[in-house]
Amino acid sequence: MRFECLLFALLCAMLFTQLNAQKKGSGTGIALQYYEQGKKLNEDGKYADAITALRKAVGVNKEYEDAWNQLGSALLNNGNYAEGIEAFTQLEKLNPNYWAWFYYQMAQCHENLNHTDEAVRLYAVFLEKYSRDADRINFHHQAKYRIAYVKGRAELLKMPKTMKEPVSLGSVVNSPSDDYFPQIDPTGTKLYFTSQRKSRFSQKAGTDGNYMEDVYYAQLQGDKWAEPTLLLNPSTHPTTMARPPSAVTAR
Repeated sequence: MRFECLLFALLCAMLFTQLNAQKKGSGTGIALQYYEQGKKLNEDGKYADAITALRKAVGVNKEYEDAWNQLGSALLNNGNYAEGIEAFTQLEKLNPNYWAWFYYQMAQCHENLNHTDEAVRLYAVFLEKYSRDADRINFHHQAKYRIAYVKGRAELLKMPKTMKEPVSLGSVVNSPSDDYFPQIDPTGTKLYFTSQRKSRFSQKAGTDGNYMEDVYYAQLQGDKWAEPTLLLNPSTHPTTMARPPSAVTAR
């Protein structure tokens, strides 16, 4: 009988420990309310208000993993990169095996602060930990591109400036999204470039407001460029992302 009582007490203690750990890592009560409010605000693009609510959530429960993740995301979206790194670092301390997307977002924070080595390291961690399911492989291509971009940018910044500042070609060609890698074909009549605007290939925007990368080309008509034509999605043709067929680097 005494042994059964001791066993029962031990099982109760183990159950209490497990429940307490779950409570610390997840949200309950007022912390959950702040978290849900902040998550919705972040999704709606109201980043400053989201940050306020999510800071309250982690203030109530300092081990609330989902709240730290959302807080880091909101800070990244709001351009508070250093604070975003702090939030994601706290999440990593609590649970390094949390959903690996937070490593990608933490790498974005470092990239925006020109922390080349740390950005590359975190993109590599993301590649190691993130799902390789068929519907997720595009994000692996995206992370590999970010690594190449960050490394290339660091090298370019060391070089003397030999080109003039870029000039917008107007709303016919350029978009509110990121447009880059302009290249002219040998005839000088076709302009190839990569864009992260919305297209039939890319329907869902990322946390930075951009869509997946697509390659476009514009035809020169007289002395003006015509509306660009969607050529391909480089996530399925990664080697053509920077150099479409018959293209040469613009000078």
